[in-house]
Amino acid sequence: MSEYSGFDFEICLNLGIDTFKLLFRDAFVYRMKQTEKGREYLENAWMLKQTEPDRNRLRQRFGKEGEHVKY
Repeated sequence: MSEYSGFDFEICLNLGIDTFKLLFRDAFVYRMKQTEKGREYLENAWMLKQTEPDRNRLRQRFGKEGEHVKY
């Protein structure tokens, strides 16, 4: 985290918890974006966090409301 933020280690340890957690999260995301596996991990984590359906994508795949899809 000190590498990402530019702060030395002592300053990082003396940050408020909210600032520390924000910088830690940002540093983690930055590092993960550097590799293909990391980007895949972030995408999977984002998908698992979603609680609402993507209605536009569902309509594209299955049709509009009320239409029945025949297989």
